[in-house]
Amino acid sequence: DKYASIVLGSLDEYQNRVDIFLIEFKEHIDDKTRTMLHLFRAVMELSWENARVHDERQSIIEKWERLEAANKAGALAREFAHETQQFVNSSKVLIAKDPINVDNLRENLDRLEDLSKNLLKKTGISYQKELCGVNDIIWDTLRTYGLRKKGSYEIQGHKINLKLDHRLRQKGKPAYLVDVDPNAIISCLRNLISNAIEQYKFINKKGPIDILTELNKSSSVDIIVQDYAGGINPEILPNMIWDAWVSR
Repeated sequence: DKYASIVLGSLDEYQNRVDIFLIEFKEHIDDKTRTMLHLFRAVMELSWENARVHDERQSIIEKWERLEAANKAGALAREFAHETQQFVNSSKVLIAKDPINVDNLRENLDRLEDLSKNLLKKTGISYQKELCGVNDIIWDTLRTYGLRKKGSYEIQGHKINLKLDHRLRQKGKPAYLVDVDPNAIISCLRNLISNAIEQYKFINKKGPIDILTELNKSSSVDIIVQDYAGGINPEILPNMIWDAWVSR
């Protein structure tokens, strides 16, 4: 019983019990048994060390998982902020129009609601792909600004020049379909248009905005939104960047 009891308790208690056992029974223990006890002690010490390392490893894994969850939450927050900002920008454009088109504003709110539902459903936006015509997506985007398929197009005094690849549409119907989420593309285009308008504000001008579509040899389609503001004035740029970011 006394021999069996030495394997119980903490590592320090175990080591002490082995030492006491060896002292008390030194006259009754041969060299072989003594060697076995020392070996057994070394094995138990190694087992305790492995258990300690395992606990530390588990602690590190848990910390890493919490960090990964925090990073995902941060990425999700940035994604939501980006999508929300483009909604705000396009809504400002609609509000600036006279008269305000309530239907278009309601459509923007519906898109924001869909975005929120997707974000709550999973850690990213849920895309619903479908076959659709690229040029039709362009027109649907302009419709959110209250524009229709007639006459010239302007958004806040900026002329919109459409340069749509004729190969994508023939006889009034899409001649080339792409498998995309149209709402995601519309959201992206609205953000690019709003960004182009903001770029012109830096030079205090009302300039044109080109929207182009092009069918490539690789059977992919490019959609380009281009402004001619020339970028941000170098004198203004330092005032747009936080000192904390400059120091990194």
